[in-house]
Amino acid sequence: MRWLRLLTLLVLIVFLALPGILLLPARAIAAEASLPTTSYQGATVPDFAQITFSSFPAIQQAGAIQVSGEAIGLLGYNPSRTWEAGASLGEVFMLGDTQSVFGLQSFNLSTLAQLSGLNLSQLSLSNFPLLAQQTIASLVNAIPTLGNFQLGQVQPLADLVNQNLTQLPLDTVNLKDWGNNLFATPLSVVASSDILGALSLSNLPLEHYSFTQIPELDQVPLSNFKNWQTAVLDDVPGLTQVPFAQFPLNPFQILGVVALHDVTYGGDQAHQESWQTPTQFSITGSDRVGFHHNCQQARGCDYLELNAPGYSGFGGANDPSGLHGARWIRGGKDGGEQMVSGGYGVLGQLNGGMEPTGRLPFGPAFKVVLTETDESTGTGQFGLYFRVCIRDLFVDLGCTPYFIGPIPFLSTKEKGLIFVGMADGNGGMQELPPEMLPPEAQEIIDQYGGGQSGQRTSSSGVLGKLCGTHYQGVNFEALATAFSGIEGDYGSPGSFVCNADGCGRGLGRYQYMSYRDDVRAMLRRKPGGSSFLAKVDSGAAIASSEILKYFPPESQNQVFESDQKRNIDQAKREIDPRTGKPFANYRLIERIGQIHFGGPGAGIDGGISDTHGRLTLLTYGQELAQNYKKAQQQVANKCSQTNAVGSTTGKPTGKYGNPVGNAPITSPFGERVHPIYGTRRFHAGIDFGVSAGTPVKAADGGRIIEVVSSCRGENNDCGGGYGNYVVIDHGNGRRTLYGHLQTNSIPWSQGQSVGKGTTIGRVGSTGRSTGPHLHFETQVNGQPVNPAQYGFNW
Repeated sequence: MRWLRLLTLLVLIVFLALPGILLLPARAIAAEASLPTTSYQGATVPDFAQITFSSFPAIQQAGAIQVSGEAIGLLGYNPSRTWEAGASLGEVFMLGDTQSVFGLQSFNLSTLAQLSGLNLSQLSLSNFPLLAQQTIASLVNAIPTLGNFQLGQVQPLADLVNQNLTQLPLDTVNLKDWGNNLFATPLSVVASSDILGALSLSNLPLEHYSFTQIPELDQVPLSNFKNWQTAVLDDVPGLTQVPFAQFPLNPFQILGVVALHDVTYGGDQAHQESWQTPTQFSITGSDRVGFHHNCQQARGCDYLELNAPGYSGFGGANDPSGLHGARWIRGGKDGGEQMVSGGYGVLGQLNGGMEPTGRLPFGPAFKVVLTETDESTGTGQFGLYFRVCIRDLFVDLGCTPYFIGPIPFLSTKEKGLIFVGMADGNGGMQELPPEMLPPEAQEIIDQYGGGQSGQRTSSSGVLGKLCGTHYQGVNFEALATAFSGIEGDYGSPGSFVCNADGCGRGLGRYQYMSYRDDVRAMLRRKPGGSSFLAKVDSGAAIASSEILKYFPPESQNQVFESDQKRNIDQAKREIDPRTGKPFANYRLIERIGQIHFGGPGAGIDGGISDTHGRLTLLTYGQELAQNYKKAQQQVANKCSQTNAVGSTTGKPTGKYGNPVGNAPITSPFGERVHPIYGTRRFHAGIDFGVSAGTPVKAADGGRIIEVVSSCRGENNDCGGGYGNYVVIDHGNGRRTLYGHLQTNSIPWSQGQSVGKGTTIGRVGSTGRSTGPHLHFETQVNGQPVNPAQYGFNW
């Protein structure tokens, strides 16, 4: 699971940690019937072969998740929602919440119908509300084979086009362009029309059409559909009737130990002596604070005292489970109850970053919490709390604390048995959740997000490391994001393999092999790194936490930058056999991927595959280029916000000063005849005619996010044609670029803040230039705009 996308996480902190996420006032409802159960070693446990989302009792408290507009823009969908007490899980959860835990998005409607016993032929298209969010273009994209059908063969789409033809202006849809037979046109062609492809199925009476009238609608994964993340579970036919044991990702494996419920303490006014008894051994807590988190309440906590079944000794010496005297503490906000820090990432700030204390005996999907104790009857009641995790390839908000609940679960009585899961300190699970952030990463989120650890000030030094870094026109953060979409996160361990270069594992975000000399040298420089390297060399299993300790993100990025510069240089020297010219644009990215995957000797578009046979040189490059294309705008937004966070000097004013005094403008913004190529081209900035060596000043305050300072000479492509240049981020998506600067004239480095009027370099003629001048450029949200609109007054 990809958990260490720190750049993306911090982007959204300022959006989500303020009023962006909140809880509605809680309103409790009465408990309902409990879940289907079975027996495990004498203890009652859930029967996941029978449990479905529809079989869960109702949520007992109202709540809400609200996300800001900026975060919605980055996610591409709106995960906000509210719910009332009495709502079902199927009403509250969206498909996007479940992708990393259950993988429900990989289901198709046909499989759902088979597993739930649903007959799709008896349903109309209105029973799948996600269709109303589709256009003709998005539907053809979701169902690739649909493009082979003629428009007239798919009745709902034919009706949609037909009813709109009379409403569209005649000059927008000329039937002669379609050979006077629009309805015999393949849907792939119809979908490519800007007008017809944009027609929305929401304009159809979907209840009048059956599932069979859209060919293969039931055969494609749910994730193929536009806005699939927003689909409420209840709105996907059959989904809430599928047993949990049939989910694509099934985390519910019953393994562990049972405990004897020995004595109940607290829960009523007549029995408060337990509140004065300090906890000696708790087995409850959270994956943030650990699961031996003792009671922190001055008045004490209610709890169940446990024991090992059949144990009758003293002191615990003969208790192999370690359960003798263990306490399961009651979770909640009231007297005798306990809340603990929970969640991680940006969403970990929801609910004040707190959740009821409890355990995770069935994995991270939900938390088991002791919600009631009654000492007079010797009984207890457990409830379930769920959480929301929101993440995709480019945006990872983390997970909320477990706060959606409670949902009535199981009751217990003294001398009965309770399933507690694995007795290894991990809350019942066999291992910690794979997506859990290491403490130093979560500290950064807490520091800026205002959570329970808001006073912490440590930083891993990773944030913004690659933001704004380019080489030969390649955006390194977009390239890094593209690689991680194939390889994994910073803590990913690869399979142990042997080849002519040696034996080892791929490590981290870019899967650099452990037998590489530069990687080995970095590992050895860390305390304990030599022992870790020996462990890797032996083929023993390694944990993500070990990779992060000995080969941290900053080291991985250092290797990445050095490695990719070599790969880019090699790819730029080679000729693309498809064009007969040097590799360029996305084909350049493909070739960079091939060299990364197969080494310097990798054949162009070769068919050699990895040890798993999943990817070849050709398909690896293609997948990398697709990821890179998607990542570019995401990274532009992310890095703009990330580099604006934490700036303490150089505050922007919103008005520009002339970066070179009163120098004349020699080439304005917009179309012009290019001075080198002699053709009409768009000029993305303003050129100032000024002599070499003239100081260049920051037009406004901000933070330097990119510096290129090693270019020499003119009329070359160094620095992407800009030569030596500086980029300053002014916040709110606005940045300025100062190009063609003199060599060795830039005294600043990436990450430093500068005030308006600060000298950042001197005029030169490096890069693609015909003589000394300053190229001054402004971008807003990645798009060039005329700098003159911001004025030139100091």
